[in-house]
Amino acid sequence: MSATTNGRLAVQVHSHETGPRFSRVARLLQCYPVSCLTIAPYLVFIVPAALINGNPKTQFLVYLIVLALSGCAVVETLLFPLRSPYLKNCDPMVANAGYPNLMYVARIVAGVSVVADLIRAWLGGGTVFTQITGKLPDSPLVSVAGLMGGWKYAAVGFLLAAALGKPESAATALKFIWVLIGTQVVIAFVTALIQPLVNFIGFVAFVGLMLGAIRARFLLICVVVMLLSWPTVFAIRNSIRESKGVAVSDSVSAGDRLRFDLQVTRAAGFKVPAEVPGSPGMAEILRYGLVPRIIDADRPLLTTGARINSFLGGDATSSYTFLPLGTIYFLSGPDGVVFYFAFWALGVALLIRTSRAGPGPVRILILCLAVAGPLGWTSTYPDSTIGFVQSLISSLPLLWLLRTVGRRG
Repeated sequence: MSATTNGRLAVQVHSHETGPRFSRVARLLQCYPVSCLTIAPYLVFIVPAALINGNPKTQFLVYLIVLALSGCAVVETLLFPLRSPYLKNCDPMVANAGYPNLMYVARIVAGVSVVADLIRAWLGGGTVFTQITGKLPDSPLVSVAGLMGGWKYAAVGFLLAAALGKPESAATALKFIWVLIGTQVVIAFVTALIQPLVNFIGFVAFVGLMLGAIRARFLLICVVVMLLSWPTVFAIRNSIRESKGVAVSDSVSAGDRLRFDLQVTRAAGFKVPAEVPGSPGMAEILRYGLVPRIIDADRPLLTTGARINSFLGGDATSSYTFLPLGTIYFLSGPDGVVFYFAFWALGVALLIRTSRAGPGPVRILILCLAVAGPLGWTSTYPDSTIGFVQSLISSLPLLWLLRTVGRRG
Protein backbone atom coordinates (compact mmCIF):
# COMPACT_ATOMS: atom_id res chain seq x y z
CA MET A 1 0.00 0.00 0.00
CA SER A 2 0.99 3.62 -0.19
CA ALA A 3 0.04 6.48 2.06
CA THR A 4 -1.18 9.56 0.22
CA THR A 5 -1.72 13.17 1.17
CA ASN A 6 -4.45 14.92 -0.81
CA GLY A 7 -3.59 12.64 -3.70
CA ARG A 8 -0.36 14.53 -4.29
CA LEU A 9 2.36 13.15 -2.03
CA ALA A 10 2.72 9.39 -1.87
CA VAL A 11 5.20 7.63 0.41
CA GLN A 12 5.98 3.98 -0.11
CA VAL A 13 5.07 1.68 2.79
CA HIS A 14 7.47 -1.13 3.59
CA SER A 15 6.45 -4.78 3.47
CA HIS A 16 8.79 -7.38 4.92
CA GLU A 17 7.47 -9.98 2.48
CA THR A 18 7.65 -8.06 -0.76
CA GLY A 19 9.93 -5.11 -0.03
CA PRO A 20 9.12 -1.51 -0.94
CA ARG A 21 6.57 -0.95 -3.68
CA PHE A 22 7.73 1.74 -6.05
CA SER A 23 5.88 2.85 -9.15
CA ARG A 24 7.32 2.00 -12.55
CA VAL A 25 8.39 5.61 -13.03
CA ALA A 26 10.23 5.59 -9.69
CA ARG A 27 12.00 2.33 -10.51
CA LEU A 28 13.06 3.64 -13.92
CA LEU A 29 14.49 6.77 -12.32
CA GLN A 30 16.29 4.67 -9.71
CA CYS A 31 17.89 2.53 -12.42
CA TYR A 32 18.80 5.34 -14.83
CA PRO A 33 18.67 8.57 -12.80
CA VAL A 34 21.17 10.69 -14.72
CA SER A 35 20.02 9.37 -18.10
CA CYS A 36 16.38 10.20 -17.36
CA LEU A 37 17.23 13.57 -15.87
CA THR A 38 19.30 14.46 -18.94
CA ILE A 39 16.95 13.26 -21.65
CA ALA A 40 13.57 14.22 -20.12
CA PRO A 41 13.54 17.95 -21.03
CA TYR A 42 14.67 17.12 -24.55
CA LEU A 43 11.91 14.57 -25.05
CA VAL A 44 9.24 16.78 -23.48
CA PHE A 45 10.14 20.31 -24.62
CA ILE A 46 13.12 20.62 -26.90
CA VAL A 47 13.01 17.93 -29.60
CA PRO A 48 9.20 18.19 -30.14
CA ALA A 49 9.52 21.97 -30.57
CA ALA A 50 12.33 21.44 -33.10
CA LEU A 51 10.26 18.94 -35.09
CA ILE A 52 7.06 21.00 -35.02
CA ASN A 53 8.85 24.18 -36.13
CA GLY A 54 11.10 22.44 -38.65
CA ASN A 55 14.42 23.28 -37.03
CA PRO A 56 17.03 22.37 -39.67
CA LYS A 57 19.54 21.45 -36.94
CA THR A 58 17.39 18.85 -35.20
CA GLN A 59 20.03 16.23 -35.97
CA PHE A 60 22.45 18.20 -33.83
CA LEU A 61 20.07 17.83 -30.88
CA VAL A 62 19.98 14.08 -31.43
CA TYR A 63 23.77 14.05 -31.67
CA LEU A 64 24.11 15.79 -28.29
CA ILE A 65 21.65 13.40 -26.68
CA VAL A 66 23.57 10.40 -28.02
CA LEU A 67 26.83 11.86 -26.67
CA ALA A 68 25.35 12.36 -23.21
CA LEU A 69 23.71 8.92 -23.10
CA SER A 70 26.90 7.25 -24.27
CA GLY A 71 28.38 8.53 -21.04
CA CYS A 72 25.64 8.18 -18.43
CA ALA A 73 23.46 5.34 -19.76
CA VAL A 74 26.44 3.10 -20.41
CA VAL A 75 27.86 3.69 -16.93
CA GLU A 76 24.50 3.14 -15.25
CA THR A 77 23.99 -0.11 -17.16
CA LEU A 78 27.46 -1.41 -16.38
CA LEU A 79 26.92 -0.72 -12.68
CA PHE A 80 23.78 -2.83 -12.46
CA PRO A 81 25.71 -5.79 -10.95
CA LEU A 82 26.89 -3.46 -8.18
CA ARG A 83 23.33 -3.25 -6.84
CA SER A 84 20.05 -3.11 -8.66
CA PRO A 85 17.38 -0.83 -7.15
CA TYR A 86 14.95 -3.68 -7.82
CA LEU A 87 16.44 -5.74 -4.98
CA LYS A 88 13.89 -6.21 -2.20
CA ASN A 89 16.31 -5.27 0.56
CA CYS A 90 16.88 -1.80 -0.93
CA ASP A 91 14.42 0.13 1.22
CA PRO A 92 14.81 3.90 1.82
CA MET A 93 12.24 3.65 4.61
CA VAL A 94 14.58 1.47 6.66
CA ALA A 95 17.56 3.66 5.78
CA ASN A 96 15.85 6.79 7.11
CA ALA A 97 14.05 5.25 10.09
CA GLY A 98 17.25 5.57 12.16
CA TYR A 99 16.73 9.34 12.44
CA PRO A 100 13.64 9.78 14.64
CA ASN A 101 14.08 13.57 14.80
CA LEU A 102 14.80 14.00 11.11
CA MET A 103 11.58 15.94 10.47
CA TYR A 104 12.51 18.35 13.26
CA VAL A 105 15.88 18.95 11.59
CA ALA A 106 14.20 19.28 8.18
CA ARG A 107 11.86 22.00 9.47
CA ILE A 108 14.76 23.94 10.95
CA VAL A 109 16.75 23.77 7.71
CA ALA A 110 13.70 24.74 5.63
CA GLY A 111 12.90 27.71 7.87
CA VAL A 112 16.45 29.04 7.89
CA SER A 113 16.68 28.56 4.13
CA VAL A 114 13.51 30.57 3.51
CA VAL A 115 14.69 33.46 5.67
CA ALA A 116 18.21 33.47 4.17
CA ASP A 117 16.97 33.39 0.56
CA LEU A 118 14.48 36.19 1.15
CA ILE A 119 17.08 38.37 2.88
CA ARG A 120 19.60 37.81 0.09
CA ALA A 121 17.09 38.65 -2.63
CA TRP A 122 15.69 41.67 -0.80
CA LEU A 123 19.18 43.13 -0.34
CA GLY A 124 19.97 42.69 -4.04
CA GLY A 125 21.92 39.43 -4.12
CA GLY A 126 21.43 36.99 -6.99
CA THR A 127 19.35 39.38 -9.11
CA VAL A 128 19.54 40.04 -12.85
CA PHE A 129 20.86 43.48 -11.99
CA THR A 130 23.76 41.94 -10.06
CA GLN A 131 24.59 39.78 -13.08
CA ILE A 132 24.62 42.82 -15.35
CA THR A 133 26.79 45.03 -13.17
CA GLY A 134 29.00 42.21 -11.89
CA LYS A 135 28.93 43.77 -8.43
CA LEU A 136 27.54 42.37 -5.22
CA PRO A 137 25.64 44.53 -2.69
CA ASP A 138 27.75 45.96 0.10
CA SER A 139 25.78 44.31 2.91
CA PRO A 140 27.69 41.42 4.56
CA LEU A 141 24.31 39.75 5.09
CA VAL A 142 24.26 38.97 1.37
CA SER A 143 27.49 36.98 1.68
CA VAL A 144 26.29 35.20 4.82
CA ALA A 145 22.93 34.34 3.25
CA GLY A 146 24.72 33.21 0.11
CA LEU A 147 26.44 30.50 2.14
CA MET A 148 22.99 29.00 2.69
CA GLY A 149 21.99 29.08 -0.97
CA GLY A 150 22.02 25.28 -1.20
CA TRP A 151 20.07 24.72 2.00
CA LYS A 152 16.70 24.74 0.22
CA TYR A 153 17.77 21.64 -1.71
CA ALA A 154 19.01 20.02 1.50
CA ALA A 155 15.69 20.90 3.13
CA VAL A 156 13.74 19.12 0.39
CA GLY A 157 16.02 16.10 0.74
CA PHE A 158 15.58 15.96 4.52
CA LEU A 159 11.79 16.43 4.23
CA LEU A 160 11.46 13.57 1.75
CA ALA A 161 13.84 11.39 3.77
CA ALA A 162 11.79 12.04 6.92
CA ALA A 163 8.59 11.13 5.07
CA LEU A 164 10.23 7.91 3.88
CA GLY A 165 11.26 7.00 7.42
CA LYS A 166 7.86 7.91 8.87
CA PRO A 167 5.07 7.87 6.26
CA GLU A 168 2.79 9.68 8.72
CA SER A 169 5.07 12.72 8.27
CA ALA A 170 4.13 13.03 4.58
CA ALA A 171 1.58 15.81 5.22
CA THR A 172 4.15 17.93 7.08
CA ALA A 173 6.75 17.35 4.38
CA LEU A 174 4.30 18.44 1.68
CA LYS A 175 3.43 21.67 3.50
CA PHE A 176 7.06 22.68 3.91
CA ILE A 177 7.87 21.82 0.28
CA TRP A 178 5.05 24.11 -0.83
CA VAL A 179 6.45 26.85 1.41
CA LEU A 180 9.87 26.43 -0.22
CA ILE A 181 8.36 26.58 -3.71
CA GLY A 182 6.29 29.64 -2.79
CA THR A 183 9.42 31.35 -1.49
CA GLN A 184 11.17 30.75 -4.81
CA VAL A 185 8.18 32.24 -6.63
CA VAL A 186 8.49 35.43 -4.56
CA ILE A 187 12.24 35.54 -5.12
CA ALA A 188 11.77 35.10 -8.89
CA PHE A 189 9.78 38.33 -9.04
CA VAL A 190 12.19 40.19 -6.77
CA THR A 191 15.26 39.15 -8.75
CA ALA A 192 13.56 39.18 -12.20
CA LEU A 193 15.09 35.74 -12.85
CA ILE A 194 12.77 32.84 -13.70
CA GLN A 195 15.43 30.20 -14.40
CA PRO A 196 16.21 29.41 -10.70
CA LEU A 197 12.49 28.87 -10.06
CA VAL A 198 12.11 26.51 -13.02
CA ASN A 199 15.23 24.64 -11.94
CA PHE A 200 13.94 24.30 -8.37
CA ILE A 201 10.53 22.98 -9.44
CA GLY A 202 12.20 20.50 -11.79
CA PHE A 203 14.51 19.42 -8.99
CA VAL A 204 11.63 18.81 -6.57
CA ALA A 205 9.73 16.86 -9.21
CA PHE A 206 12.65 14.60 -10.12
CA VAL A 207 13.78 13.80 -6.57
CA GLY A 208 10.20 13.29 -5.44
CA LEU A 209 9.44 10.93 -8.33
CA MET A 210 12.63 8.94 -7.86
CA LEU A 211 12.02 8.43 -4.13
CA GLY A 212 8.39 7.52 -4.76
CA ALA A 213 7.11 10.57 -2.89
CA ILE A 214 5.39 12.39 -5.79
CA ARG A 215 3.00 10.93 -8.31
CA ALA A 216 3.61 11.36 -12.04
CA ARG A 217 0.11 12.73 -12.66
CA PHE A 218 0.75 15.54 -10.16
CA LEU A 219 3.87 16.47 -12.11
CA LEU A 220 1.85 16.52 -15.34
CA ILE A 221 -0.64 18.94 -13.79
CA CYS A 222 2.23 21.21 -12.68
CA VAL A 223 3.70 21.25 -16.20
CA VAL A 224 0.35 22.23 -17.72
CA VAL A 225 -0.15 25.00 -15.15
CA MET A 226 3.35 26.36 -15.77
CA LEU A 227 2.86 26.43 -19.54
CA LEU A 228 -0.50 28.18 -19.26
CA SER A 229 0.84 30.79 -16.83
CA TRP A 230 4.10 31.39 -18.69
CA PRO A 231 2.92 34.33 -20.92
CA THR A 232 1.77 36.26 -17.83
CA VAL A 233 4.93 35.43 -15.88
CA PHE A 234 7.08 36.45 -18.86
CA ALA A 235 5.31 39.82 -19.15
CA ILE A 236 5.71 40.53 -15.44
CA ARG A 237 9.38 39.60 -15.56
CA ASN A 238 10.00 41.97 -18.46
CA SER A 239 8.19 44.83 -16.75
CA ILE A 240 10.32 44.39 -13.63
CA ARG A 241 13.50 44.43 -15.69
CA GLU A 242 12.44 47.53 -17.61
CA SER A 243 11.56 49.36 -14.38
CA LYS A 244 15.16 48.80 -13.26
CA GLY A 245 16.67 50.06 -16.50
CA VAL A 246 17.40 46.66 -18.09
CA ALA A 247 16.83 46.53 -21.84
CA VAL A 248 14.21 44.00 -22.95
CA SER A 249 13.85 42.99 -26.58
CA ASP A 250 10.36 43.58 -27.96
CA SER A 251 11.00 41.07 -30.73
CA VAL A 252 11.21 38.12 -28.30
CA SER A 253 7.77 36.85 -27.27
CA ALA A 254 6.90 34.42 -24.50
CA GLY A 255 6.58 31.68 -27.11
CA ASP A 256 9.98 32.53 -28.59
CA ARG A 257 11.56 32.22 -25.14
CA LEU A 258 10.38 28.61 -25.01
CA ARG A 259 12.24 27.72 -28.20
CA PHE A 260 14.98 25.95 -26.28
CA ASP A 261 15.85 24.00 -29.42
CA LEU A 262 17.09 27.20 -31.10
CA GLN A 263 19.07 28.06 -27.98
CA VAL A 264 20.86 24.70 -28.00
CA THR A 265 21.40 24.28 -31.75
CA ARG A 266 23.14 27.64 -32.01
CA ALA A 267 26.21 25.84 -30.66
CA ALA A 268 26.37 23.76 -33.85
CA GLY A 269 27.90 26.60 -35.83
CA PHE A 270 31.14 26.92 -33.84
CA LYS A 271 34.43 25.11 -33.71
CA VAL A 272 34.66 23.37 -30.36
CA PRO A 273 35.98 23.50 -27.77
CA ALA A 274 35.60 27.28 -27.98
CA GLU A 275 38.17 29.40 -26.20
CA VAL A 276 35.97 31.84 -24.31
CA PRO A 277 38.07 34.47 -22.49
CA GLY A 278 37.64 34.37 -18.75
CA SER A 279 36.19 30.87 -18.54
CA PRO A 280 36.94 29.42 -15.08
CA GLY A 281 39.75 26.88 -14.92
CA MET A 282 40.75 24.47 -12.17
CA ALA A 283 42.24 27.26 -10.04
CA GLU A 284 38.98 29.22 -10.17
CA ILE A 285 36.94 26.09 -9.45
CA LEU A 286 38.93 25.45 -6.27
CA ARG A 287 38.91 29.12 -5.27
CA TYR A 288 35.20 29.64 -5.77
CA GLY A 289 34.17 26.20 -4.60
CA LEU A 290 36.18 25.87 -1.40
CA VAL A 291 36.65 29.45 -0.18
CA PRO A 292 33.52 31.29 1.07
CA ARG A 293 32.97 34.74 -0.44
CA ILE A 294 32.85 36.26 3.02
CA ILE A 295 36.58 35.41 3.25
CA ASP A 296 37.39 36.23 -0.39
CA ALA A 297 35.14 39.24 -0.87
CA ASP A 298 37.13 40.87 -3.70
CA ARG A 299 36.77 38.08 -6.24
CA PRO A 300 34.52 38.83 -9.26
CA LEU A 301 31.23 37.07 -9.84
CA LEU A 302 31.06 33.91 -11.92
CA THR A 303 29.37 35.05 -15.11
CA THR A 304 30.04 32.36 -17.70
CA GLY A 305 26.76 33.20 -19.43
CA ALA A 306 27.78 36.84 -19.85
CA ARG A 307 31.22 35.82 -21.14
CA ILE A 308 29.65 33.50 -23.70
CA ASN A 309 27.32 36.29 -24.79
CA SER A 310 30.28 38.60 -25.30
CA PHE A 311 32.08 35.87 -27.25
CA LEU A 312 29.04 35.57 -29.53
CA GLY A 313 29.15 39.28 -30.31
CA GLY A 314 26.81 40.59 -27.62
CA ASP A 315 27.62 42.68 -24.59
CA ALA A 316 28.35 41.80 -20.99
CA THR A 317 24.99 43.12 -19.79
CA SER A 318 23.21 40.01 -21.11
CA SER A 319 23.72 36.33 -20.51
CA TYR A 320 23.52 33.45 -22.97
CA THR A 321 24.06 29.72 -22.72
CA PHE A 322 23.20 26.71 -24.86
CA LEU A 323 21.60 24.94 -21.86
CA PRO A 324 23.95 22.63 -19.95
CA LEU A 325 24.30 19.98 -22.66
CA GLY A 326 25.05 22.47 -25.41
CA THR A 327 27.27 24.59 -23.19
CA ILE A 328 29.40 21.61 -22.18
CA TYR A 329 29.77 20.75 -25.87
CA PHE A 330 30.63 24.37 -26.68
CA LEU A 331 33.27 24.77 -23.96
CA SER A 332 34.67 21.23 -23.70
CA GLY A 333 33.86 19.51 -27.00
CA PRO A 334 32.22 16.10 -27.63
CA ASP A 335 34.64 14.26 -25.33
CA GLY A 336 33.79 16.66 -22.56
CA VAL A 337 30.08 15.81 -22.87
CA VAL A 338 30.72 12.06 -22.61
CA PHE A 339 33.10 12.42 -19.67
CA TYR A 340 30.87 14.89 -17.79
CA PHE A 341 27.78 12.71 -17.83
CA ALA A 342 29.72 9.51 -17.22
CA PHE A 343 31.31 11.11 -14.15
CA TRP A 344 28.00 12.20 -12.65
CA ALA A 345 26.31 8.90 -13.53
CA LEU A 346 29.03 7.10 -11.58
CA GLY A 347 28.67 9.43 -8.61
CA VAL A 348 24.88 9.19 -8.44
CA ALA A 349 24.94 5.41 -8.87
CA LEU A 350 27.36 5.07 -5.97
CA LEU A 351 25.08 7.21 -3.82
CA ILE A 352 21.92 5.19 -4.38
CA ARG A 353 23.30 1.68 -4.95
CA THR A 354 26.06 1.11 -2.44
CA SER A 355 24.04 1.40 0.77
CA ARG A 356 22.65 -1.84 2.16
CA ALA A 357 19.14 -0.56 2.82
CA GLY A 358 19.05 2.31 0.35
CA PRO A 359 19.98 6.00 0.49
CA GLY A 360 19.73 7.62 3.91
CA PRO A 361 19.45 11.37 4.61
CA VAL A 362 23.16 12.10 4.06
CA ARG A 363 23.18 10.39 0.66
CA ILE A 364 19.88 12.01 -0.27
CA LEU A 365 21.31 15.43 0.66
CA ILE A 366 24.32 14.95 -1.64
CA LEU A 367 22.04 13.58 -4.36
CA CYS A 368 19.81 16.66 -4.10
CA LEU A 369 22.76 19.03 -4.42
CA ALA A 370 23.93 17.19 -7.55
CA VAL A 371 20.47 17.13 -9.15
CA ALA A 372 19.89 20.81 -8.43
CA GLY A 373 23.33 21.95 -9.56
CA PRO A 374 25.46 20.14 -12.15
CA LEU A 375 22.53 18.05 -13.41
CA GLY A 376 19.92 20.82 -13.46
CA TRP A 377 18.56 21.14 -16.99
CA THR A 378 18.64 24.97 -16.94
CA SER A 379 21.89 25.37 -14.99
CA THR A 380 25.01 27.05 -16.31
CA TYR A 381 28.16 25.00 -16.84
CA PRO A 382 30.72 25.15 -15.22
CA ASP A 383 29.25 27.58 -12.67
CA SER A 384 26.84 24.89 -11.46
CA THR A 385 29.69 22.48 -10.72
CA ILE A 386 31.40 25.14 -8.62
CA GLY A 387 28.06 25.81 -6.91
CA PHE A 388 27.80 22.12 -6.04
CA VAL A 389 31.14 22.24 -4.23
CA GLN A 390 30.10 25.45 -2.46
CA SER A 391 26.80 23.91 -1.35
CA LEU A 392 28.53 20.75 -0.19
CA ILE A 393 30.92 22.73 1.99
CA SER A 394 28.16 24.94 3.37
CA SER A 395 26.09 21.83 4.24
CA LEU A 396 28.63 20.59 6.78
CA PRO A 397 26.74 22.28 9.66
CA LEU A 398 23.61 20.45 8.51
CA LEU A 399 25.40 17.12 8.74
CA TRP A 400 26.48 18.00 12.27
CA LEU A 401 22.89 18.96 13.13
CA LEU A 402 21.64 15.71 11.61
CA ARG A 403 24.09 13.66 13.63
CA THR A 404 23.57 15.39 16.97
CA VAL A 405 19.83 16.14 16.83
CA GLY A 406 18.34 13.87 14.18
CA ARG A 407 19.41 10.62 15.84
CA ARG A 408 18.11 11.46 19.31
CA GLY A 409 15.15 9.28 20.11
